[in-house]
Amino acid sequence: MVAYKFVAAALSALVSSAIAGNAIIQNNCDYPLYMEQWVGGASKSSTNIVAGGKHSAKLVEGSQSVALKLARDKARLWAHGVTQFEYSVSDRLWYDVSFIDCVNGKDGSQCPGWAGGVKLSATGGQCAVAECTPGAYCDQQAYFVFNNDKATKSCLKGEKSGDIHFTLCSVKKAKKSIAGRLEYEVRDVEGAQEAEVQEPEQVEEVEVEESEVELDEDDEEFDDEDDVE
Repeated sequence: MVAYKFVAAALSALVSSAIAGNAIIQNNCDYPLYMEQWVGGASKSSTNIVAGGKHSAKLVEGSQSVALKLARDKARLWAHGVTQFEYSVSDRLWYDVSFIDCVNGKDGSQCPGWAGGVKLSATGGQCAVAECTPGAYCDQQAYFVFNNDKATKSCLKGEKSGDIHFTLCSVKKAKKSIAGRLEYEVRDVEGAQEAEVQEPEQVEEVEVEESEVELDEDDEEFDDEDDVE
């Protein structure tokens, strides 16, 4: 009997750990984010995510939806400056990105992460990816208006044990090194010096050609005088 209870408890723990994935937020933006987690329409917790930082929390299971509301600061949470990462765990993982509370038509400049691109993906199966390039109107990948079901992504039925990853400012800007700039400037200077050296050579060649022509004309005049004599 004791052995049976032990096996049952072990199986229960195994199943529970297989179901419980994580909601992971990666903030690649150069500014911090304030986050509130809402479950079933009520605020449950809050935290701050520093620039370049990451936040991870266990997925909330059940049919109720979960919204992770992200703002640049707490004061703007209700001032049309919220990007939302929404999900639910039922027969599979469901998830989406919503700019509804921060967008103005097709302009998402007030939405955290939008200008640098956002990406939402999941592990643990065959799961769709939602991705918006920097500054794009991506209504097939994120909610800009209500009732746009094309923006909702999911894994296949039965796949609900993975993690969901949401990255803000997902496209990092390329930085040009100081060495690269110096090398470029040196090439420009060398090119300018070469051009300066070549210009006098071209002028000198032209002058020589003109002098040769004048000599030829003098020779012709001299020959004419001989003919007269």
